[in-house]
Amino acid sequence: MADLEKLAVALTGAEPDIFEVVHRGDYDTEDSYIDALTSEKLRRSAPDYAETRRMITRQLQERDEARQRKEQAAEYSKIRASVKLDSFETQAIDRRAREMAGADVMARRISAADLSEAIEKHKKALTEQKKDSKAAGIQFNNMVHGR
Repeated sequence: MADLEKLAVALTGAEPDIFEVVHRGDYDTEDSYIDALTSEKLRRSAPDYAETRRMITRQLQERDEARQRKEQAAEYSKIRASVKLDSFETQAIDRRAREMAGADVMARRISAADLSEAIEKHKKALTEQKKDSKAAGIQFNNMVHGR
């Protein structure tokens, strides 16, 4: 249906004649043309058609979105596994982990005896955060550049 026809339907509520909507040139045989005309006539007369079509459209959209999320998660996992941190990033993480552990000691959340364990815990968490951040950036760049 052309845009003008859709506008007319929206404004008047009346649909155009089926012979205006189904064009003979779009079909190879007379039978396929008659089938298309019949389908259009039945579609218009079936009250459940529009609701069923909306439901199917919604289901297809949900399936497509779920497939895309699954593909993106698989791509992210692949990217995430390949992410490596350079020495500058590693040094920054080490420095921040020491600062965080020192703050924990000062706030008396941990004892001085647990300082090295806390540094390692913070280092591991910060490393994972940095890798996640880099992987997300790579994935975003890939999406922007159509890869």
